[in-house]
Amino acid sequence: MNGRDIFEVAQLGIAYVPEGRGIFGNLSVVENLKMAARPGTNGQHDWTYERVLETFPRLKERLGHGGQQLSGGEQQMLTIGRALMTNPDVLILDEATEGLAPLIAREIWRICSVIKDSGISSIIVDKNWKHVTAITARNHGATFGSLNSMANDTTLKGVRVVSLALNLPGPAALMRLANMGATCTKINPPQGDPMAHYTPGFYDILHKGMKQISCDLKEAKGQQALHQLLAKTDVLLTSFRPSALNKLGLSWKTLHKQYPKLNCVTVVGAPGPLAEIPGHDLTYQAEVNLVPGMTLPASLFADMGGALMASEAVLKAVIKQRSSGKGIFHEVALSDAAAWLALPRQWGMTLPKGAVGGAHAGYNMYACKNGRVAVAALEPHFAKSLCDAAGIVVKDGKTLFAKSTHDAIASFLASKTRQQLDKLAADKDIPLMTLPKAL
Repeated sequence: MNGRDIFEVAQLGIAYVPEGRGIFGNLSVVENLKMAARPGTNGQHDWTYERVLETFPRLKERLGHGGQQLSGGEQQMLTIGRALMTNPDVLILDEATEGLAPLIAREIWRICSVIKDSGISSIIVDKNWKHVTAITARNHGATFGSLNSMANDTTLKGVRVVSLALNLPGPAALMRLANMGATCTKINPPQGDPMAHYTPGFYDILHKGMKQISCDLKEAKGQQALHQLLAKTDVLLTSFRPSALNKLGLSWKTLHKQYPKLNCVTVVGAPGPLAEIPGHDLTYQAEVNLVPGMTLPASLFADMGGALMASEAVLKAVIKQRSSGKGIFHEVALSDAAAWLALPRQWGMTLPKGAVGGAHAGYNMYACKNGRVAVAALEPHFAKSLCDAAGIVVKDGKTLFAKSTHDAIASFLASKTRQQLDKLAADKDIPLMTLPKAL
């Protein structure tokens, strides 16, 4: 691009969204968009005027407004929308969320993800690297002018992990370890990991970039392949019952004798002797009252909580190994993970009479004109902003727990559209998230 005129860069199929936005303030939203409309380098018309408005519903409400009449977030949406109207091959975004309210910034990141999924290559320059790395395949960071790769961190660089763990908790933990720089190898049985059969797409995400080997550990050849790896491995991750590990000659006592420096983290259903009892995420959640009705939980909280605890256990083991030179054994029980996640409910916080269980009017789910809204105005200043918008006088701390306040907020939100509430949240700094109607 160096040495080329701006129009030549555009002809190459490159669109640029500058930090300063650069919209035409004296032109309307419609004029800003339509003046940029053209087919892409291959004649593609994927991003039409209608599609841009569908992606940016807030702009659709302000078609006749001049550019200078828009809020900062709306101007940024207009700038991105105008760039998309050129049907680019590559989109460059420079500080796309600079100076925007958190809710609007979150919407911009959502849009960036939509753009990525549409097939447009993007180069994003932004200081919010956590959001950038969440939606990009390759990342680099500049620190005091020097460029550093941030595709993964290096906390576990040089640490070698071998995993026999199947289904969700073990692979999810393995993905976290790989993201921390560990060199990970997954050993699958001949029939494969069950997850690869019932959720192949997610399985591929969990194991992206990892070496996978198929071994029958019930056969001598498979055992030989495993032990060749264990001789140069720092951490073994398993998810078998203790009796199954014993049959395979992989009990901690046996392994520690053969490989004194090897750490072992084993994921089980329940701790100690209860590890032999069969169970799954649903039963562990039900045990700690996280399934109060007849509806299945929204996510596999015990499995994912267990994955976090397993990756934490690996970090502990590596730290201990580096200081003592010896490997350690750590058991992670999914029932313990469920119990940890259930503590707020046990403490009464998320029960109907709890502040975050629906008793506080500023922390609840409500209906709005064209969808739903999750309101989290719990702190006094947030709650006051919400009540001010709804015309409610806050006399004391009890006001937010009164039925009349619940009814007034419900009535106020029901009279507003999602777009109106998004604008209210940005203008008044109210923590809320609008959602489509429940299916």
